[in-house]
Amino acid sequence: TMGRVDSPTGRDGIPQAARHFGWLFAERVGRGVLVFAVGLVVARHLGPASLGTLSVAIAIVTLLAGWVQFGMDGVLSRDLLLAPERAGERLASAAVLRLMIGALALVALVALAWLARDGHAEEARLVLVLSPMVLLPALLLPDVWLRAHLRGRAAAGAQLAAAAAGALLRVTFVVLKAPLAAFAAAAVVELGVAAWLVPRLARREGLHAPWRAARRATLHALVRECWPLALSGVAVVLYMKIDELMLRALLGPAEVGWYTAATRFTE
Repeated sequence: TMGRVDSPTGRDGIPQAARHFGWLFAERVGRGVLVFAVGLVVARHLGPASLGTLSVAIAIVTLLAGWVQFGMDGVLSRDLLLAPERAGERLASAAVLRLMIGALALVALVALAWLARDGHAEEARLVLVLSPMVLLPALLLPDVWLRAHLRGRAAAGAQLAAAAAGALLRVTFVVLKAPLAAFAAAAVVELGVAAWLVPRLARREGLHAPWRAARRATLHALVRECWPLALSGVAVVLYMKIDELMLRALLGPAEVGWYTAATRFTE
């Protein structure tokens, strides 16, 4: 059964909304500090060429992950507030859809790595290590429910815990002088921690969305409504990541490494 959700509108909802956005702000600040500080440590350890190779592999996986998101978050947030009694059905159907798209993306990444195994062997190996990241967004959908119902503390806590785990793992790999693939695995572990924590915290807050609640009609409705948003989301990701791929093609991985380190300041 669904837990009771306080109304996010009206006078009674203002303090709750303030707490919610306060937690989200704290999460953004904390994550920003971790990414910036640990990112510079990792960049100094790896050097321009290795950092550039890792950044290119992450950019390739991110482009495919943009399709997996499928522009669902905004549509789901609206539906969860308008029809809270159907939250389990909507979230389960969306998770199945993301898992299906993620499976296609995973096949595409494996095929791409196989085709690039001769000319770009190191990048191909990193793409394979990072490839599970396209499946994990299916498990992160309860985060939409937490944010839609102003459960900022749980949402921020899960994301901060995942970021802290990823940061600790990267620093450990720097100390141990681990190979480049280990730093790619750290990104997968970080997202995996979030995918493990978010559903558990959402259930503690009252969400009940078992996989069996998915409905084919709901899945088809999501496809019809979300595909324009999916195109928009992929365009944004392409805009953000195409520069690294262009630099790799024109100048090589070392220049991508310098570029990635510099952009951490602006980000």
